[in-house]
Amino acid sequence: MKKHIYFPAALFLSHLSFSPAYAFPPSADFTTEKKEASSQSTAQEKEILSDIGKACSSEKGAAIAEQFYANLLKDKTDTFTGKFNYASQQGGVQAGRLAMAIGKCFKTFYEEGSYNALTLQLQHIASRHAQLNIQAEEYLSIGDAFIKTLKDHGVLTNDTEIKVVENAYTELAEILKGLEEKIYDRAKNTENAWTGEKLLTLSNKETCGDYVTWTLKPADEGPLTVPPPGSSITLMDKVEISGRTILQMRPYTPYITKGDLRITVKNIGLFSEHLFKANEGTTIKAFSPVGTYEDQFPNPESGEAILLTAGSGITEAFSIIPSLEKQGIKTFFIHTTQNQDNDLSQTINSTSLLEKYVFYTQSNQTNDSSENISFGRIKEDKLKNILQDIHWKESRFFICGPKGFTEQMTKYLKNLYTDSQIITQGR
Repeated sequence: MKKHIYFPAALFLSHLSFSPAYAFPPSADFTTEKKEASSQSTAQEKEILSDIGKACSSEKGAAIAEQFYANLLKDKTDTFTGKFNYASQQGGVQAGRLAMAIGKCFKTFYEEGSYNALTLQLQHIASRHAQLNIQAEEYLSIGDAFIKTLKDHGVLTNDTEIKVVENAYTELAEILKGLEEKIYDRAKNTENAWTGEKLLTLSNKETCGDYVTWTLKPADEGPLTVPPPGSSITLMDKVEISGRTILQMRPYTPYITKGDLRITVKNIGLFSEHLFKANEGTTIKAFSPVGTYEDQFPNPESGEAILLTAGSGITEAFSIIPSLEKQGIKTFFIHTTQNQDNDLSQTINSTSLLEKYVFYTQSNQTNDSSENISFGRIKEDKLKNILQDIHWKESRFFICGPKGFTEQMTKYLKNLYTDSQIITQGR
């Protein structure tokens, strides 16, 4: 019988770029298959894979990750360079994050036996890959670089260990390719979707404090795509860095306003700063939108949608509120921002289906007379008061913002209701 070893080597792929991570509900079939496969692993195989996790969690973990990136880019510079966050690569942040993720992965999956956590991690990775248009044939190069790196650092020392890891990587790669194929197939059904790269024109530049909003128009003046709610569109362009011109790409949340396809960008981060400074008429390449939250909307008869956003995470609200309203779903929109000058939520109004609450963290003044404006950061007791009448079990919670914000809101919700159905997206 063929052995199936599930090793999260694919975490090397998940850090290709700073990108939002969509959280998908676990697939029952996928979880069951994984449990059965894992039980077939021998003690020796588990020990080999566990040792790799420990090595990546050790002091040399970041060095292993750095070497992996170097090995991958050595012969595939044109294929992968733009898919890495250059600033994080230079500062060593990305390598450290990668090493930490692998170590944490092994602790969770092999010491605690948490299988559902692995399911969600693979779903996250597949989503990120789809945002960056990772193709099935690229897995071979990634696997070769991964094995070579472990050999170079003495983590793999004999043919038996190499074979175990090769089998594990192959199994995971096949799972991820299958998940990504489903995402790509669904994206193709989006109205006026495209394959590969498409040239878009930046137009109608609007600024609001630290934010810029662009209308994206097809450079060929062709038909406009209508992105699914909660989808992601990845833009790419060459950026000047320390005298070098480097291709970079980053996913953003697209939304439709008055028939226009738009994105809103905060002036922070290498590529976002590039877009903030761009001039109207600039052309930029893009992949067709992928992903959606629509499958995770609550039943309008029995649950509510709660949107918790901060900063540029508000684009998630722009993206999904119209669909929630169209389906008759009661929605609580709770937004945190610095002050009124940076408050993009002013374009969203409360309705019979939408309750809006805003928190200003760096101001105690506003021209808005709404009783639903508060000052300071949102606290658990305030959140509890806002949500006191919702149907916790049937509701869905969408959180989008900086890491600290998403972690804090997740903690609050779990304290209020342990089984909260939370969907998060980092910014």
